[in-house]
Amino acid sequence: MEHNDKLYDLLKNSKLELPFDDFESRMMQQIVDFEKTKVQMHQSKKMALLFFLIGTVFGMLLNYGLGLALDSYGLPQASLDKISFFSQLIYVILIVLFSDKL
Repeated sequence: MEHNDKLYDLLKNSKLELPFDDFESRMMQQIVDFEKTKVQMHQSKKMALLFFLIGTVFGMLLNYGLGLALDSYGLPQASLDKISFFSQLIYVILIVLFSDKL
């Protein structure tokens, strides 16, 4: 019988007290808020990917158009190659930096 009394005392002392009266409701609200933001972040990620792809296509078209415009000025081929190289280099660097953010 004494063994059961000790066990009962141990179990009685192991009762967990919540720090605040509304602790459980606050935690549940935080979980609900987290789930809402998770859905919003998923939608934002889709939009970011869409605009990244649109920007990539626009950048390629701009790069191509710039090359055609510079070609019409009659600059030497070496100058055109350098300008085209640096333009494409900047474009690639921007793509890598933005894709890293996604």
